Amino acid sequence: MDVNDVLTSYFQKLEGLPCWEFQQGFGSFLTLNFGHPFLSIRDGNPEAKNPRMRKRSIVVLGKHHIWIEQCEWRVVKDGLELAWSESDRSVIGKALDQMDSQHLISISCDFQAGTANFSFEGGASLETIRYEDFKAEDAIWHLYSGDYVISQLADGSLEHGHASSKTPQSLKAAMFETRLNTGLL
Repeated sequence: MDVNDVLTSYFQKLEGLPCWEFQQGFGSFLTLNFGHPFLSIRDGNPEAKNPRMRKRSIVVLGKHHIWIEQCEWRVVKDGLELAWSESDRSVIGKALDQMDSQHLISISCDFQAGTANFSFEGGASLETIRYEDFKAEDAIWHLYSGDYVISQLADGSLEHGHASSKTPQSLKAAMFETRLNTGLL
């Protein structure tokens, strides 16, 4: 299976599913949920340096969810920037509302440039770009689908496999673009 087939197999699972609870998390991290909700439970680690990691965490996620992580990003609609990763949280919340409850209609990635564009019905899109001072292993985004995950890394590679795998399969790609069937007329 080539890299475009792998990417398409992950993103096609989002067809016909509206995005829900598109929200900002820690810092500038974003989460987009698709499909049926489930509880993600992570036990705390009393030895963790970060106090948040010492405590049990229970989060509602979609069966499929995209996590935007180590990158700059901006929300654009009709050619206008509504927010970017360093905007005030209230500005970001209003911008994310433009995509919440909407279908993802296309995805395009330029892996060498470290960019991705997630376009939604209604005309809004989320554009990601790797940090200028990126580390090769920085993950720009992850798409979790059940027990599997695919991630765009800042060095232009992709990793995919079982979400708990310590040795995901690495892939190289140049460009990727696909349109999704929203199920709408």
